[in-house]
Amino acid sequence: MKPNIFRTLLVIAFGLFTLSGIASENPDSILNAFREKALKVHDYKAKISIKVDVDFINIKERKGVVFFEQPDQFKFSAGGFALLPRKGMEMEYLKLLQSDYTAIAAGKKEIRGKKTQVIKVIPNSDSTDIVLARMYITPDTKMLYRVISFTKSSGNNTVDFYYADHPYDLPDKLVVEFDIKNQKLPVSLTGDLEAIGKEMEEEQTRGKVIINYSDYEVNRKK
Repeated sequence: MKPNIFRTLLVIAFGLFTLSGIASENPDSILNAFREKALKVHDYKAKISIKVDVDFINIKERKGVVFFEQPDQFKFSAGGFALLPRKGMEMEYLKLLQSDYTAIAAGKKEIRGKKTQVIKVIPNSDSTDIVLARMYITPDTKMLYRVISFTKSSGNNTVDFYYADHPYDLPDKLVVEFDIKNQKLPVSLTGDLEAIGKEMEEEQTRGKVIINYSDYEVNRKK
């Protein structure tokens, strides 16, 4: 084979390989595949345990039941407990992906040993509470490991997703970090709301909620 022909074939092969790599990392393709997989869960019911980690507030671990039904029906019951915040549990990121948005690839990041593609999702409508969502999804399995949401009403929230072996890739645990100063804390949980609110403003700006899921019942109504 002549050198120039060999060089040409190498250039073509490299070009095809590069184009193939770009296609596999395309943010819209990854988000579309993730959304299609998530939509296979028409509804679910699960038992949950909730632990709130916020200084100055003594909240015992609570147990309850959560219900979800497409597209955005969410119910939560835990003996009158007001969950702070509800982000992440309500799958608002999935609702965002069913609206008009712009997706931008923003590099890669390893999360707990999983290589994820970072995708910035910007809603094209001003009517949504989310201004920007940064989603961390594995390109091969299309599993969501983290969402950082920047909102108009409650600052920014970070949701980490933990998984075990589940046929629908539903999480076994969520860890939600949120801005305390943007949350309305129920008086029944805080006691002296004004005094505690002042302490939190001075001492702590972030809180954490840990939610463990068990006994999933999926697609009961389908």
